[in-house]
Amino acid sequence: QQYGQQQQYGQQQQYGQQQYGQSASVAAGLPPLIPDVPGMPEYAEDATEQRWIDLFTNPGSYFDNRTTKKDRQPDFNSKARDSENKRQGLWIDSKYTPDWVINYLRPGGRQYNNRSGGNSSYGGGGGYGGSQGGGGEDAYMPEQASSAREADWMDLCMNYRNWWDNRANKMSPKSPDFKQKGRTGEEVALWLSNRDTPEWVGPYITAKFPPPPPPRNQY
Repeated sequence: QQYGQQQQYGQQQQYGQQQYGQSASVAAGLPPLIPDVPGMPEYAEDATEQRWIDLFTNPGSYFDNRTTKKDRQPDFNSKARDSENKRQGLWIDSKYTPDWVINYLRPGGRQYNNRSGGNSSYGGGGGYGGSQGGGGEDAYMPEQASSAREADWMDLCMNYRNWWDNRANKMSPKSPDFKQKGRTGEEVALWLSNRDTPEWVGPYITAKFPPPPPPRNQY
């Protein structure tokens, strides 16, 4: 009754919640995925906005993770995989999410990456939960990497424990700030001062990362 008549959702009471895979979210009082969201265009040139349109028009093709997600996990995942065998994710709080989506799914406004809690951790336990790193409401990490180097930074942010944090114990000024753990000789190294370091990295690390660990031998 809160979100419209039964016929508006295509017999939602009998079939909709099972068909859309969103019964848990609807039961929790979250807005259901309906095909006539106010302000939604029929088509969008922007790929991200087009995925949102597809979500609302074909909700059965997506997983609704709103009540089960942790930290940086997406609010919605496509059930189908792309050419790289990956599922397409959608984040309500992303800066790329259209305003009409925010107005319907989260009338209170965006909360950029302000998802961390006291017992949470990025990357399914392999990363770092932001509870010790500060607030950082303006800090954000993109949904998808635009380059191989940006993908490395995103991996660091999501899997912090898999990297050495050398910010406080460099052997020389040219030593990397972060380096993948391992002994293969092919570990990735990252420098905050490099020209190819994305602009979002510095603010994100300042807001979300713990203080650098004390000096230790790593090389």
